[in-house]
Amino acid sequence: MKMMKTRMAWMMMFALLGMDAGAVTLYVSPKGDDAALGNTSKTPLASMEGAVARLRAWRAEGRLLGEVTVSFASGEYTVERPVEFLPEDSGTAAAPVRFVAAPGAKPVFFGGRRLTAFKAGADGVWRMRVPEGLRFEQLYVNDTRATRARSPNSGYGRGKASSYFHMQMPVTYGADPLTGEMADLRKRAFMARPEDVAPLRGLSKEEMADAVVTVFHAWEVSRARVQAVDADGRVVVAQTTPWDYFAWREYLPRFHIENFAAALDEPGEWFLSRAGELSYIPRKGESVGWCVAVAPVTPGFIVLKGDPAQKRHVEHLHFKGLAFQYTGFTMTGDGWGNGQASISQGACVEGSGVRSVSITDCTFAHIGNHGIWLKKDCRDCAIERCHLSDLGGGAVYVGDSKWSQQEIDLVTQRVTIDNNILHAGGRLFHGCTAVWIGHASDVQVTHNDIADFYYTGISIGWTWGYQPTVTHRNTLAFNHIHHLGWGVMSDMAGIYSLGNLDGTAVSNNVIHHVASYDHTGRGGWGLYTDEGSANMVFENNLVHHTKTGNIHQHYGRDNTFRNNILVESADGQIQRSRLEKEHTTIIVTNNVICWTNASPMIWRGYAKGDPYMGDVVFDHNLYWNAKGMPTNAFHYGPWEAWREAGHDAHSLIANPLFVDFKNEDYRLKPASPAFKLGFTAFDPSEAGVYGTAAWKKKAVKVYPKVVFAKKPERFHIRRLFEDFESQPLGTPFLHMQNQVEKKGDSIAVTDEHAFSGKQSLKVQDAPGLQHRFNPHFFLNCAHTNGLIENAFAVRAQEGADFCAEWREYKEGNHYMTGPCLLFQNGKVLARTADGTKEIAALPPDTWAKVRVWARVGKKTDGAWSASVEIPGQPAAEATGLRFASPEFRIVQWLGFSSNADRAVAYYLDDFFFGEK
Repeated sequence: MKMMKTRMAWMMMFALLGMDAGAVTLYVSPKGDDAALGNTSKTPLASMEGAVARLRAWRAEGRLLGEVTVSFASGEYTVERPVEFLPEDSGTAAAPVRFVAAPGAKPVFFGGRRLTAFKAGADGVWRMRVPEGLRFEQLYVNDTRATRARSPNSGYGRGKASSYFHMQMPVTYGADPLTGEMADLRKRAFMARPEDVAPLRGLSKEEMADAVVTVFHAWEVSRARVQAVDADGRVVVAQTTPWDYFAWREYLPRFHIENFAAALDEPGEWFLSRAGELSYIPRKGESVGWCVAVAPVTPGFIVLKGDPAQKRHVEHLHFKGLAFQYTGFTMTGDGWGNGQASISQGACVEGSGVRSVSITDCTFAHIGNHGIWLKKDCRDCAIERCHLSDLGGGAVYVGDSKWSQQEIDLVTQRVTIDNNILHAGGRLFHGCTAVWIGHASDVQVTHNDIADFYYTGISIGWTWGYQPTVTHRNTLAFNHIHHLGWGVMSDMAGIYSLGNLDGTAVSNNVIHHVASYDHTGRGGWGLYTDEGSANMVFENNLVHHTKTGNIHQHYGRDNTFRNNILVESADGQIQRSRLEKEHTTIIVTNNVICWTNASPMIWRGYAKGDPYMGDVVFDHNLYWNAKGMPTNAFHYGPWEAWREAGHDAHSLIANPLFVDFKNEDYRLKPASPAFKLGFTAFDPSEAGVYGTAAWKKKAVKVYPKVVFAKKPERFHIRRLFEDFESQPLGTPFLHMQNQVEKKGDSIAVTDEHAFSGKQSLKVQDAPGLQHRFNPHFFLNCAHTNGLIENAFAVRAQEGADFCAEWREYKEGNHYMTGPCLLFQNGKVLARTADGTKEIAALPPDTWAKVRVWARVGKKTDGAWSASVEIPGQPAAEATGLRFASPEFRIVQWLGFSSNADRAVAYYLDDFFFGEK
């Protein structure tokens, strides 16, 4: 009875105020007051936070509200912290809560602080004192993201080559500068050129801790504060990152250093000292009297905070016509780094436990992290006609990065991402994707214009290998995805997938100008099915002007590529990397494949020379090279051999008759021979955003030509010696890349036996491993000339079976073998072009000194030598051994592989490899 009286009283008050009890409008204005009633435009509230608080209070008082509209007037709304929406702030399907721009209004939520007190110095640097306590890591000047003082300066590929420093050598184990204790430093330290890091040596401890080293790890980056530079000015130690700095050793790893005063040397750069002095070098045309700098303050704007575990959701909220500008990222004390896709970042708008929320006609600009992220347990949501640009991270992320069978009912589902412009991202976190779909199903990504990111356009799936997934029935269609990579990141694509994605369709997308760094053996593709991608269909896509292939399948199952137009990849048109005899990997049918360069081939991969190609299906395709088909175009061979192997039985080599090849109009003329093969015409112009001419015009931008960074030197250790005395027990061979399956096999330092000192390396084999060659370790190197030697002490248990091999790599993963020693059945054998030759007996549990040497490069005689010496016995020596592969010339790989399918071990000590 009391509640009924309260409701009647409120209804009477609504009537007296001229309000409809079934629909409420709250008015908000920058000139308002959060203490006001907010029920008319003359008594507005002042903020979104105030509106949420008012609605929350009314609900607590028992008011029955119908549909609620929160109407924002034009102007700027200062935000210092995100606004939280809780389940009790929800609307209903019949009575949603809408946060909208008033008719004709342009409300802007502003998350920064303006700084206008610059004074020009005689040295050309502008300076000001910032308010006490204000610290920030991004700065915008005249609405343009400025560059934190950095060395070396970089154009990131836009009409100017990217510039990097390159690490010279790994630091695997040494003294931790923070504790003085010996530690594994592979993820923290590296050796640099002294001149590159010389400015750091004069910094105080506090100033050095402010400097940040950014390291590029193929498809990700890490950012870590500098902790020490050694007395010689060569070894840099920083915070721990997720990556071994030299995980990929083909080339010297890239890095740059930022946030120290000496790096302030180029227009557009800024530096904030510990004393609070902000310095800035103006760009051309900027005037100190007309300059406004903005330091971002808030990390985000909106948090939709449901409680998935308790099934309490934030529901039926709608945001329309709002602009969000300026959020900041501040690195924690532990540094920053991710394994992939920058998934540890927050977002400008993020939610968990969300139902029926939409974000429409909103803009996001000058953002320090991701734009929008709907995480765990979000359903029936939509992001439509939004414009996201100048982002520190990605644009739209959907789903969680983790799932379990116990939480399968919390998987995000039914999210629509349609007709958005997603431009200019990854400005801080280069490894982010524009759109990321993790563990989520029934997601529709359609008609978006995605451009100007350093990594992938759309990434879908978050399961490696053939494990169960919950990412199914997703649609990626009619998206225009272009100008990605800029020669900065690698192992990337326009559309990238992971894991079993049953029912996922990728169709009618236009993908072009994908340019990877690609000096790590990992490229930039149009469509990339990675790590167990399965059961996907790619059709009616136009892919052109990629760097290393328009299609790449690392490994996967039953992925169909049909009715696509694939044009002008710079280095190979289609690549399949891993041979899988257990099932069909990819089906490539009814495609038009055309290119004009002479060097690449249609087929690239790890299987050169492998006569078995039964894991692929190729047929009814049309191929054309306007400059003449390369003789090695089809799986390293000619067309005739390819067809004799059972492929492309009904395919043709013929001019596809594009409408205007020169001007990139790849529609087919009616007389195209592709139609006789069953090709179905589609219209690429339907991809991208739709709607008004003004909206479509916003998606159009002229991009400069990508300029690639100078190819770095190959990484190799010229001389390596390891006696394993300084390594902790149980650690692997720190100079090498160690591969174990952890099924009883191991590679670890031990004190069980030693040739000299007290420790050696133990390589323990085990039965039933997936790969017979495991455990194994290897070193990528680049010895191109001179006399090279590998010497080591070895002790083998009875039944040990292992080999030591030198390799030179060619196309794909094809390699040639130089010197190769086999340790089998108590004997040391040499594998040569003439067969296997015994060099010496090696009794079980007996130490022997082994040497292998050969001259490599142009002056090689094609031969190598080896010696085996058991202490107290004459050395056995073999010379004039012919390389196992006569064409072998240089050493790019040294590896030790254990081939015993049993529990048996061997030991190594006093290991040397390098120039003799």
